[in-house]
Amino acid sequence: MLAELSEVLQRRPDAMRFLRPLAGAEQQRLAALVARRRQLLSMLTAERLRLATAHPAVRVSITAALEAIAKLLDDTEGELLQQVAKHHAAAESLLRSVAGIGPTTAATLIAQLPELGRLNRRQSCALVGVAPMNRDSGQMRGRRIITGGRAQVRHTL
Repeated sequence: MLAELSEVLQRRPDAMRFLRPLAGAEQQRLAALVARRRQLLSMLTAERLRLATAHPAVRVSITAALEAIAKLLDDTEGELLQQVAKHHAAAESLLRSVAGIGPTTAATLIAQLPELGRLNRRQSCALVGVAPMNRDSGQMRGRRIITGGRAQVRHTL
């Protein structure tokens, strides 16, 4: 089935419309840094929640973990900003010109949405999952909901 799909795609003159190029080394590194930042934030939140209900005997341990995670987060954010400035400065500058887009959102968009700039606004919104999708069937008109797409980008936005 995959071989037949490949043959069909090769015969189409607009085959590149269906194919996504592999990410380069810089793009992969940026995506890894964005993912690591997200993981560290999740760990920081979990430790803060544990601290609120922790027994006094373990509070010192949780506080030490919080400090270590905060340092790792600072290091990762610094490396992330350097990566964006070095390899993706033009895209970041363009994204940051939009009100409400900061360095973290710009880095996430560059890393997780490489199609940005090649799609129109409707396609971009659908890809991210911020476009309301209808739930209609026959005569029934359902609610419009925002779902699907790339959850990490949607969460950042």
